[in-house]
Amino acid sequence: MKHYYVTTHANENGEHTIHEDECSIFPEIDTLEDLGYFYGYNDAYRDAKRKHKKWRVVACSECCSDGIK
Repeated sequence: MKHYYVTTHANENGEHTIHEDECSIFPEIDTLEDLGYFYGYNDAYRDAKRKHKKWRVVACSECCSDGIK
């Protein structure tokens, strides 16, 4: 299982990005919400969307290669 986080502040495109804890471009921890441990990005995505229905949630291009396209 992998540990996932989502950015709490949207980027310039209005997106909140999900990262694995071992991401090469992992943001500062105080800008993230801990989503917890999941078997893959898709499970982390569903959890983030359940918690934040209005957020546009996307996969990090560096660490979430199994992300929803």
